Amino acid sequence: MKGLELLGLNKTLVNCTICLFLGLVPISAMGQSMPYTFSANTAAKASEVNENFTYLLERFGVIRETTVNCGTSGTGSGINSAIQNGYNSIVINGICKENIKLDGTEGNIPRLLKLRGANNDASQDKIIDNSGYTEHVLAFNYGGMLVTIDNLTISGGDRGITTWMNINLRIRNSKVEGYKNRGITLQGGSVMEGENLTIDGSYSGATTEEQGLRMWGGAVALIRENLTITNNQKYGLTMWLSDIETYGNVILTGNGRAINVGKGAAFTSDANITISGSTDRAISVSQGLFETWGGTISITNTSGNIFNAWMSNIRINNLTAIGDGSTAENLMQLDYSVSYLKNLSLSNSGKNGLQLNNSESSIDNLTSNNNKGDGISAWRSRISVKNSLISGNLDDGIELNSGSSLSLESSTISTNSDDGIEAYENNYIQVIDSTISNNNSEAIAYGEGSFLRIKDSTISGVSGENAISGSDNAILKITEDSGSTVISTTNNVSIRLSHNSSGQIRSGVQVTSTGTNGYGVQISTGGLINIESGATITGDSNYGSIDGILGAKIDIDYGATVQSVVCASDNQTIVILNGSSGNYPSPTIGANCITVKH
Repeated sequence: MKGLELLGLNKTLVNCTICLFLGLVPISAMGQSMPYTFSANTAAKASEVNENFTYLLERFGVIRETTVNCGTSGTGSGINSAIQNGYNSIVINGICKENIKLDGTEGNIPRLLKLRGANNDASQDKIIDNSGYTEHVLAFNYGGMLVTIDNLTISGGDRGITTWMNINLRIRNSKVEGYKNRGITLQGGSVMEGENLTIDGSYSGATTEEQGLRMWGGAVALIRENLTITNNQKYGLTMWLSDIETYGNVILTGNGRAINVGKGAAFTSDANITISGSTDRAISVSQGLFETWGGTISITNTSGNIFNAWMSNIRINNLTAIGDGSTAENLMQLDYSVSYLKNLSLSNSGKNGLQLNNSESSIDNLTSNNNKGDGISAWRSRISVKNSLISGNLDDGIELNSGSSLSLESSTISTNSDDGIEAYENNYIQVIDSTISNNNSEAIAYGEGSFLRIKDSTISGVSGENAISGSDNAILKITEDSGSTVISTTNNVSIRLSHNSSGQIRSGVQVTSTGTNGYGVQISTGGLINIESGATITGDSNYGSIDGILGAKIDIDYGATVQSVVCASDNQTIVILNGSSGNYPSPTIGANCITVKH
C-alpha cells in the first residue's frame, strides 16, 4: 500500500486527528500554517503526517526539561514530582518505581509530556509499578495531551499504559511488560504512533483476560516499524470500533489469539506478520475489515482454526498457514463474509483447508494441499478460483453444497483421495482452461439439479472411475474455444449421466474411454445427451461410443464422430439422428434402440 491512507479508512480520520492536534497548539503558534493540509477522501503520506507531528511539537510552547535519577535498585522516584514542578520533558535515568496518572478532569495538566530514557536503551531505563498490580503504571485521561515515550520500559501494573478521551501517544524503541491485565489500552478517540515497540505479557500472575494491545471506542494507531506482542493469555492485539495500520515487521508469539478484530474495527497492514503458538485461533475477524496486501502473513505452530471471519470484509495477499494436522477444524473459515484472497498456501489442516459458508470470495493463486478434509469446501457460497493448485487432500479437492457456485480457471485439481470436484444440491460449476486428474474417485461428481460447464479443459478419471458423473437432474455442457477439451478415463465410462440428467457435447470436444468395460458416454433413466457436429465420442474396444438405458434420448448431429450406439434390452432408448442436406449420422446402432431421423 503506497502512502498512509490513514489505516485504510476514510481520510476524514486524518482531518479529525489534525483538528485534535490543532486544539493543543497555543494561539501564538496559529499564525503559521502546518506544512500539510489534508482533505476528505484524499490520501496522506506517512512522511507528511510525521512532518506535521514535528511542526506541532515545535509549537507547543516552552519545553522545560529535567533529568530524574532513580538509580538501579527499583526503588527510586521523581517523575511525578518533576511534573508537578512544571517540567514537561523528563529524562529518566535508571529504574523509577511510581505510577503516573494525569487526568484533565481533576485539574491542570501539561498539554505535552515527553518521557525519555537517558541511555537510549529501554533495558536500562524503566518506570515500574508501585501499586501491587492494582493501578495503571501510566494513565492519561482527557485534556487532549500529546505524550511521547522514547527508549523506556513500562513494567507491571494492572495495566501498563492507558489512554482515554483524545490522548495522543507517540511511543518509540520501548517495551511494555509484566502487566496483570492489559499492556497498552487505547480508547475514547485516542491516537497512537508506534515504532520498535514490544508488548510482553510474561507475568506469572496475569489473569486469563490478559491482552497486549487493546483498542476500542474510536482509537487509531499507526505502527511505522516493528511491533512485537508476546505471551498474552487472551489476545495479543484486539480492537473494536477502532483502526490500526502496521508496517515493518509484526511478530505475534505465544498469545491465546494473536489478532482479534471486532465490530466496526479495521486492521490494515503492509507489514511482514509472523504468528506462532496461538491457542485460540491466530486471527479472528467479526463484523470488521481485515486487509493485508503489501507484506506477508506466516502462521505456524497454531492448532485448529487459524483464521476465522464472520460478517466481515477480508482482503489478503501472501498468507502461508500450516496446521497441526490433528485438530478437526478448518484451517481457514469465512462465514457470511466477502473476501479477495491472493497468493495463499494452506496445508496440514485437521479438516478442510478453506471453508466458506454463505460467503463470496475471489481467489487467485491458492495452494491448498495435504489437508485431512477438502482443499476447499463451500456451503451456499459463490467462489472464483484461478491460477490455483488443489492437491493431496484426504477428501475432495473442492466440495460444493446447497446452491453454491464455482468458477475454476487456469487451475489444477489432482491427487485428492476422493473426487476432484463434488457438488450436490443445486450448484453451478464452471471449469475453464483447467486440469482435473489423478483423483482417487471421479474427477467431477455432481447432481441434484447442479449445472456443470466445461471449456478448454482436461478432465481425466483414474482407472476404473468415471471422469464425470452427473445424477438427479444434473445438466452438462462441454465446449471448446481457443484450447482443447478432452474428457477421458480408463476401464469405465468416461461421462455418466443418470436419473433425468441431460448434457450437450459441442464441436471439437473429445470424449474417450480406453481399456475395457467403458463407453464414452452413458445416459440413463430419462436422460438426454446431444452430440453436436465436430464432437468425437469413443468407447473402448468391447463397448460402444454411447450407451442408453431406461428411456434415455441420444441426439446426434450430422458431422459428429460416433462409432456406435448401444441400447439396453428395455427397448425404451431413442436415438435421434439429425441430418444435414439429406445426410445423416452413420453410427452402428444396436438392435434395442428406437431410431428416429430428423
